[in-house]
Amino acid sequence: TNSAKTYMYTAKFLHAIADFTWDSWQTTSGSWTINGVDIKIDPNLNVYVLGDAGFATHDYITIKYNYSTGTQMWATQYNSPANLADVPVSLSINNLSNPEIFVSGYTATSNGTHNFTTVKYDNSGTQLWAIDYDCGNNGDDVASAMVKDNNDAIYITGYSNCSGTQNDVKTIKYCMILPTITATANTTICSGDSTALSASGGVSYSWFPASGLSNPNIANPKASPTTTQTYTVTGTGPSGCTNTATVAVTIKTANITVSGTNAICIGSNATLSASGGVSYNWLPISQTTASIIVNPTTTSTYSCTGTASNGCTKTVISTVTVNPLPIIS
Repeated sequence: TNSAKTYMYTAKFLHAIADFTWDSWQTTSGSWTINGVDIKIDPNLNVYVLGDAGFATHDYITIKYNYSTGTQMWATQYNSPANLADVPVSLSINNLSNPEIFVSGYTATSNGTHNFTTVKYDNSGTQLWAIDYDCGNNGDDVASAMVKDNNDAIYITGYSNCSGTQNDVKTIKYCMILPTITATANTTICSGDSTALSASGGVSYSWFPASGLSNPNIANPKASPTTTQTYTVTGTGPSGCTNTATVAVTIKTANITVSGTNAICIGSNATLSASGGVSYNWLPISQTTASIIVNPTTTSTYSCTGTASNGCTKTVISTVTVNPLPIIS
């Protein structure tokens, strides 16, 4: 260090003999200070260092070094959109052959609070995304540590005071590898019919909306919607991470109608005519023509099941009321 600034220092030693191998100094422009915060080594033995760069304000600074020579391969700095204090606390790398890098900490907001802020870089140091966690209610969210599990999910912990009164431990999880959830192909059924849905790729499932489903919490519910419906299935993988898929069930209908005489005097005939189909079946008289002539002696009902060109059927019930002849005196 000198009177103007503090440098970040990284050194490599061979642990067996504590032999000094290389060192590297990192500084910033102006009179800023820079402090090392975290360090990680990837499967290729390259070294990643997270630093806190700043004086009155702070920025994340992430650096990659060649493992054998200590040569800086890249350095990148993160300054949040608010251009206020961004305090880094932890660094993690995933298990890819060209690992991606995650850095997390907390950033100041314009309303005087803080958010958990996590930034992802590719192996060349290009920022892929930055995401904030805000508990809401003008609460303060201050991160203190980050770890990664074997499925590359990121866990960040710290404190939040969403209630506005007390600081509570807050831990959040970001899934980096989502399960691949697949669902049944879109299908079309006739009104009143059902169809089997199916999902795969997870260990548990939840379908929405639940209406019309035999069980919304299994992989293969039976769907009996009354109108065309798109179902979304959320599948949970072994690591607890989720993904979704959708399937549309389209309802087709048969527009069968019956018209004709609905009241006669005893001894008269009634004509009933069906339309909207390509074939018909009348009961209880077992006729298959579009129109029928009936001569009931008492009030009777007749059913016509028509089949439309789309293959769907509909049954229409018609009542013919039989009135007695008037008595003339």
